Amino acid sequence: KFSGVSYLDLDQLVMQIGRDNFFDLRLWYSSTFPFAPAGAFAISNAVTTIAACIRLTRAKVIVLDADNTLWGGVIGEDGINGIALGQDYPGRVYVDFQKRILNLQKRGFILALCSKNNPEDVNEVFQNHPHQLLKNEHFAAQRVNWLPKPDNLRSLAEELNLGLDSFIFVDDSDYECAAVRHSLQEVEVIQIPSRPPEIPTCLDALARLEITSLTREDLEKTAMYAKERMRKSQLGALAEAGGSVEDYLKSLNMKMSVGLDDLSLLQRLAQLTQKTNQFNLTTRRYDEKGMAEKINNANTFVFHFSLADNFGDSGIVGLAIIEKESDNSARLDTFLMSCRVIGRLAEQAFLSSILYNLKCRGVEELSADYIPTRKSFLVATFLPDNGFRQAADGRYVRNLLEITKCQGNDFPIHIEGPFCE
Repeated sequence: KFSGVSYLDLDQLVMQIGRDNFFDLRLWYSSTFPFAPAGAFAISNAVTTIAACIRLTRAKVIVLDADNTLWGGVIGEDGINGIALGQDYPGRVYVDFQKRILNLQKRGFILALCSKNNPEDVNEVFQNHPHQLLKNEHFAAQRVNWLPKPDNLRSLAEELNLGLDSFIFVDDSDYECAAVRHSLQEVEVIQIPSRPPEIPTCLDALARLEITSLTREDLEKTAMYAKERMRKSQLGALAEAGGSVEDYLKSLNMKMSVGLDDLSLLQRLAQLTQKTNQFNLTTRRYDEKGMAEKINNANTFVFHFSLADNFGDSGIVGLAIIEKESDNSARLDTFLMSCRVIGRLAEQAFLSSILYNLKCRGVEELSADYIPTRKSFLVATFLPDNGFRQAADGRYVRNLLEITKCQGNDFPIHIEGPFCE
């Protein structure tokens, strides 16, 4: 395996086009070009799709309608025995579409449901229809009601703590698609084809649904959101009993594992820089090759952390890159954290652990930048809130000589790592 290399499966393309249409011996012998026009077009399209996948903001959430999307017909009118979903046409079309959606969910995309329906009717299909492949547990969030779909999409984005520009909305209705396009221009809208045979493949050509790498965190994403709902439920129960946020955080029994310069996590660390937008001080992007160069550089420190609690392990969710500028000074190049652990004081604990480690390495002063973007307002005051002062040139500076201990242990988080004593 080569770092930073993406592979194109030519065998799959040949199967799609057909061998006789893919190759042309006349072109091979006359110009040493083996591909027929159809084959050349398929290859060029596949290459540009991979390039777009790498450069474009990857979609994170697929929001699905129910009626005439996951099945044919309207459940509220046709009933569970009247909708098209099964082994015969056209029900077979929707089964195949659900198979593709389920495959996307297994590859790390978050599924959400947004349907104008009675919740009981939709739930009956999920629980009792013998050919319904997608179940409640496959959806990280659901909005089954009669509210406008743009409002429901905003609500879903708030619940999942993700930007609407990471959403793909799939619906059969001309009206609903137009409403979302008009109100939420950052959402990519895909209208279900009117011809049933075209439905199963209607998402196949979307570059933002292609993936070039897959991590453990991707595979467990839906389960992680389910655990987050459980955390919020515990917070609500504590609040009703008169408890505080501090009580809630202590009740989670959080454990942070901090690591340094770990090449075995290269794929995930690079992915974090590509996908994290909200809690990100500089929004600098690194591919696997660039991240490997940082890790292998003796004057650069690449810290990461994972966070676990009573409900499970959130995986690798934080990253910091520090570059030494002299024997006693360094610069914070990157500091980011996945939005799904915001609100647990993990970012402060992680930073405090890093500052103490840098001091132990002889660093007396750490400088940092905040480069604002449309999405990163969440970290606008993070540096001054954590002891950095703004210099005349606009950069932020933290004096590490004043640090006497690993202050990360002052938080309701047990920190494990080679540099917290």
